[in-house]
Amino acid sequence: MPCLFSGTLIQKDGTTYTFTRTTAGSLTTVPAKTRVIVADDPGREHITIIWSGRNDYANTDVQYNIAAMRDAMRVAHRRYLVLSIINAVAEPSGSSAYNSIAARNAELKRMFGHHYLDVRSLINAGTADDTPASANVSADGLHLNDTGYGVVAQAVFNEIVRRGW
Repeated sequence: MPCLFSGTLIQKDGTTYTFTRTTAGSLTTVPAKTRVIVADDPGREHITIIWSGRNDYANTDVQYNIAAMRDAMRVAHRRYLVLSIINAVAEPSGSSAYNSIAARNAELKRMFGHHYLDVRSLINAGTADDTPASANVSADGLHLNDTGYGVVAQAVFNEIVRRGW
């Protein structure tokens, strides 16, 4: 059941928000993962980049979690990209992890169409086993280093420019 409160929502850090009501009222507790809809979102014209799924790629629902992120955006806000899930050095072509990631990426591409951006192939470009070139783009065989993040940032930038956003 929806609750309507007027007030100010402030982001304290990357994961913590506080909400202060405009007028006094009793404390209201809401369950985790409750959807918050901001009535006047100044960021509605911003570009949203969704890069999720790496930590739970084995979960066959990961694409639906990403769809929920997309669906939480305002209807008018359709300037978004969904980035592919990257595989680790220890997840070469043919491995079960690689196959799971490939399946998730195929599903992301199917679900999000022209909003999908394949950064995995850019990270893995030129490698024999279709994994990140560890010394070049990966800090530890999984997480990207500055060069790897630079490759992703450039791809996102190029796509934004191509779309005229």
